[in-house]
Amino acid sequence: MEPGCPFSKEAIEKEYHNSVPTRNLAIVTCMDAWIQESDAFGVAAGEAHVIRNAGGRCGMCGLRDDQVRDKVRTNLNTSADHIAFLGFQELEQSVRDDVAWLKAQDLIAPGAKDNIRGYIFHVHKDPKLRRLQRIDPPEEEEEEEK
Repeated sequence: MEPGCPFSKEAIEKEYHNSVPTRNLAIVTCMDAWIQESDAFGVAAGEAHVIRNAGGRCGMCGLRDDQVRDKVRTNLNTSADHIAFLGFQELEQSVRDDVAWLKAQDLIAPGAKDNIRGYIFHVHKDPKLRRLQRIDPPEEEEEEEK
């Protein structure tokens, strides 16, 4: 690395003391720049791993694969028939489905699965009107987990 580069080994060692988050937390969120961890989730730098989703379900509410494929065909004159865009119609149900999918993964430790939660961050240009809404599983699913 070049001297003075903000990502140099020296800068990283000086600024970041530990690669393990202090709150033992991972957040999967949309990659949109308006989502700031401290604002949306109440975490400071170094408190959580933040994984930015660069596609897939991010921003796909209300869209169907056929609609997106038609748009690509019309605007770009190419086929996207081989792509699953993962659109969905209902945001809360989509969050529930994603939480259920994560809990079913073998690579996630069984004890950690109990701590998986889903949220919707409601964006507003006035920070006082922004809010984080927890999406709970259906009641029968909660009872099965106990």
